[in-house]
Amino acid sequence: MSNAMPKGVSKVKRKRSYIGAKSEVHVRFPAQFDDFFATTCRQYESELVDARARLAKLELPEELRAHYHFAVLEHDQPSFMLLPLMYLNLADRMGGVTEKHRAYLPWFMLSSEIVAVLDDAIDRAAKRSDHQTFADRYGLVELLPFSHFMLATVIAQIADTIPEAVGPMARSFVDLCGLETIEVATRYAKPDPIYFERLLRVHHEQARGAVAHAHDVALMFHGRVDFPHSLSILMGDLMQDVDDLVNFMEERDLVGENDDLSLGTVTYLLLSTLRADPGFAATLDAMWAPYREAAATSRAALNPALRRCDLESEDARAAVRRAVAIHGVPATLEKIHADAERCISSAPPEFRGYAEDVCGAFLHRLRRTPRLREVESAPKTGTDR
Repeated sequence: MSNAMPKGVSKVKRKRSYIGAKSEVHVRFPAQFDDFFATTCRQYESELVDARARLAKLELPEELRAHYHFAVLEHDQPSFMLLPLMYLNLADRMGGVTEKHRAYLPWFMLSSEIVAVLDDAIDRAAKRSDHQTFADRYGLVELLPFSHFMLATVIAQIADTIPEAVGPMARSFVDLCGLETIEVATRYAKPDPIYFERLLRVHHEQARGAVAHAHDVALMFHGRVDFPHSLSILMGDLMQDVDDLVNFMEERDLVGENDDLSLGTVTYLLLSTLRADPGFAATLDAMWAPYREAAATSRAALNPALRRCDLESEDARAAVRRAVAIHGVPATLEKIHADAERCISSAPPEFRGYAEDVCGAFLHRLRRTPRLREVESAPKTGTDR
């Protein structure tokens, strides 16, 4: 391993170049969202473009240009786009988007790209929003040092510009990486409602932490620390449950994205089905059994083994999907609406408008899913106005 490190991490000199200019920077918003998030994206387009331009002008060793461009700039839809929009909008409502908010934004967005690189690797995904994933393009051997390089860059840049934000950023990765390690280590668990509840908390805590980070830093730059953590928890659960439900209903694995069922990930869809159907435990275990065995093989043998698992578990997978469609989908829809209602009703007055807009946007995402049209006839909440 070379001792030479990029500028911002040590003083070793390397040939460097800039990736691009602001005139070449574009930001594309996810088409599946409308209402609040689409309006917010237009409202803060200048800040988002400026942040992407700053990332485009980051000095890098020549040898890392292609990796960085592919991971960060080649796709004009930033990863986890909703989080910086929530950050900017909350900051604006609480006193305005300050220079500190703007200074933090590029590194907040770059941290989201790091999370995307890591998520796609552990989810074995070939595509993210129709773009080839870093793991699929470069493989795990190059992904490991590159993801560490990017995280070190984020921390170094924040330390140089807004040092009070180093702690929150570092802690967010301490929590996230620990939770993701637990989730991977407990995949394909024996179906048990009590244990699944624990694993679901691990699954939800990842989104809760990301949402709380956006909220807490937005207020921190206004000298405040009073965003209710209970609201961050509910919004994080909404974000994750909506994502899991859409993933299931749209079968995103057919276009190369992750498939929670074959990954052995515990979602509310699975837990609620397990609670409702006494025979579901055996059905799910039959699907996961070959994957459980394959997960213990060497890395070189894993991909061929997983392809065999897909074929071997085809019938069991179909049975699992039928049971989840009957029990898990309506239960998850009910939970999503209840969480949205609770989030709005429990929000202090100064945060209630923000809570209504965010929760309403997540419910609107469900209405954009053709196979979830029945959400229109679900009981109305304060977001459906």
